Amino acid sequence: MKRFILDTNLILRIADRTAPEHELSYSIVKRLAIEGYELCIIPQVLIEFWVVATRPVNSNGFGWDASYTMTELEKLQSLFLLLPDNESIFIHWKNLVLRGVNGKRAHDARIAAAAIAHNADAIATLNVQDFTSFGVNLISS
Repeated sequence: MKRFILDTNLILRIADRTAPEHELSYSIVKRLAIEGYELCIIPQVLIEFWVVATRPVNSNGFGWDASYTMTELEKLQSLFLLLPDNESIFIHWKNLVLRGVNGKRAHDARIAAAAIAHNADAIATLNVQDFTSFGVNLISS
């Protein structure tokens, strides 16, 4: 079975029904599920989800309280396979960032490293450009 890791931006747009990308995000995940792919998330995606969901609306967040956010986070855990963090992810991440990755892109490199460490076939994302230099397959539509 092919394994896809879902990027944070995809999960956030599914959760935010008012987002312009909501329908596209939902359709990507639905299509992959119907086609029988194993849809996975990693702890980092859930942490990034928490950060955005609990951040105030005026700071580009959802403004959700902790209780509601936890409920939504647990829904994600029930819908998608949560792959564990492990030492291999860190080793792959170090190799990726040594290629000249700086700042916030290190977060994207870690998702790519998890895809490599867990033998994922691709990362499903709305931001293909965030991952193009990491040597992983990408799905965006």
